[in-house]
Amino acid sequence: RVGLRRRVARNLAGLGRDPSSDLPQTLPAGDASLARSHAARCARALGRLRERLGSPTLPVVLGELGYFLDQRDGRFAHAATVNAGTVAAPERLPAAACVSAHGLEHKGDRLHFSTAAQHELGRRYALAYLRLVRPKSEAGEITAEAPFAFPTHARGAEAAVAQAIID
Repeated sequence: RVGLRRRVARNLAGLGRDPSSDLPQTLPAGDASLARSHAARCARALGRLRERLGSPTLPVVLGELGYFLDQRDGRFAHAATVNAGTVAAPERLPAAACVSAHGLEHKGDRLHFSTAAQHELGRRYALAYLRLVRPKSEAGEITAEAPFAFPTHARGAEAAVAQAIID
């Protein structure tokens, strides 16, 4: 089990949530072509991980980048594109879901989720996971007020991306 945990950790290292981490390549949110291909690359990586683990339907819950990222900062100029791809990824990936970061605050740096936001994001991840793994008959019992997808009531650039997803 320890060996399996280490292999999973190594395979997931490049798919981390922290947008400020030292990734071996340019951040997808800072490069237009990486941002556009992020969802497909993520789906391929998760497919390979599932294959290596021998579990083709391993539940996967993806999450959006924070809406508070300063898109004037070149590292995050294409964050909305990454989020749009992240939201759409479960359409290509079986047994997958995406949770929204809408309404979650940063810790004062416009980069990291606040402690309260991290707790809420964890709740959203847990509920999305339960929706994936519980039988359909039980899934109806799971209720939450938290949004689970890109908000349709967004404004500005977020609204344009949301509309593109809806269309």
